[in-house]
Amino acid sequence: MFVVRGMASFAFAVLLLLGPDWGSSRVLAMAFGVYALVDGAGALAFVRGARGFETNAYIGRGVLGLLVGACALAQPMATTTALWVLVSIWGIGTGVFEMVFGTRTWSKVPKAVGFMLAGAVSFGLGITAIHFALDGVGMLRGFLAFYAVVNGITATALGESIHAVPQPASP
Repeated sequence: MFVVRGMASFAFAVLLLLGPDWGSSRVLAMAFGVYALVDGAGALAFVRGARGFETNAYIGRGVLGLLVGACALAQPMATTTALWVLVSIWGIGTGVFEMVFGTRTWSKVPKAVGFMLAGAVSFGLGITAIHFALDGVGMLRGFLAFYAVVNGITATALGESIHAVPQPASP
């Protein structure tokens, strides 16, 4: 599922860079809402197929993605500042959940530091978004495109490493 989430991130970045006129926050809110829903669903799908390690952090990450995505889609006419705040909440929350997962699976998952790095990127997105909350749609668009590319790279790399985890022996 990580590779699928990585590909969704790349698709989101391409949409942000080459997509429709981004003059209003409505279109951006709808695009972000769909992306957050897909990301949240991907996190929950990972939980379903997890192999022998604790996944509570990914349940939280998935639920947060679904909630934030639903909020963005339910109120696409919200102000740009409100969208910045929503992106900030999502970034901080997903970052914390990702870092918690990395620390709890340190001895079971190869390259668990990658999960902590991905979490740090998301957390950094959220913290930085707070700083730019009064900037316009163009800045938010570029900000999300940068994040989507970095997240796509890390999710794809993590997908490759997580597939290397051996299946636990059946009892």
